[in-house]
Amino acid sequence: MPLMRPLALLLITTLAVAAGASPSAASGPLTTETQIVASLAPGRAAPSTRRPRALRVDVLMRWGKPVSEERRTLQHVSFLFPRGSVYNGAKFPRCGLDVLSRGTMKPCPKGSMMGRGRATADADTSPTEARITVFNGGPTRVYFFVEMDNPAVVRAPVIGRVTKRSGRWAYQLDLDVPRELQVVGGVPIVMNEVRVSVGRRDWLAATSWPTAVGVSTTLGFPGIA
Repeated sequence: MPLMRPLALLLITTLAVAAGASPSAASGPLTTETQIVASLAPGRAAPSTRRPRALRVDVLMRWGKPVSEERRTLQHVSFLFPRGSVYNGAKFPRCGLDVLSRGTMKPCPKGSMMGRGRATADADTSPTEARITVFNGGPTRVYFFVEMDNPAVVRAPVIGRVTKRSGRWAYQLDLDVPRELQVVGGVPIVMNEVRVSVGRRDWLAATSWPTAVGVSTTLGFPGIA
């Protein structure tokens, strides 16, 4: 596998909108700090429409909030990828939602796994961790299969919906966190940090030098849409 060169560090701090209440109604701002490192495959020529370059993306998300802030679960994450980004989900083997929804990833075809990650969170007053495996779901889907063992065993996918955009943005990725991952064993799961690395061959690619990625998150009380 060719060594990929880190190209850019994109740092975004966004307001995490609290579902069911305006940000001004909170006791302090909820923030999401996002760091994204885009790594292009080696090549002498600049990426272009005729010769896209394969891309790997490393994402780090951290949540910070005042001590007085009521604890909320992560409900939604949205990423906007800049013009020049290419998503080739149709070219690769895909794992079906019906498989992952059964709580297993073993039947997923070879070559459909596109990345891995980990998350840390608080389950009430106890720390917990989750393993994340990213699967190609086709031209409009990406699945983040989450495995957690504490405070209860849960295996469930987070569905990522990919839509094409125009103008400044090429694609939008929307992730809706299911309630079974927001509340585990009757305990709300409050996110602290998520690290995910994705990219295999030209599943992700770029036709120009990557620029800033837009990020927004929604935090709320479980059961509040």
